[in-house]
Amino acid sequence: MNTAEIIFNQCKTLPEPLAREVLDFVGYLKGKQEQGGINDLIMAQEGALSSIWDNAEDEAWNGMMFEPGSIVLIPFPFSDLKTRKKGLF
Repeated sequence: MNTAEIIFNQCKTLPEPLAREVLDFVGYLKGKQEQGGINDLIMAQEGALSSIWDNAEDEAWNGMMFEPGSIVLIPFPFSDLKTRKKGLF
């Protein structure tokens, strides 16, 4: 009997609320595994993009950590707040 079959047999004896907890935990483990694949992709890209990332213009961004899904606001030259206050936008 393999591990999945043992888990299945054990779960059959659980009350419904505990079986749902096991199912939630399985979902957590799958998500964690998928996230690991994304992290591998990020690490693979890091070497290829290092020449773009490592430059004097972007020195201010070095050492900053962003979580996946973070919103980062980057000002653009056309978003001058003085112009916006004049009601031109």
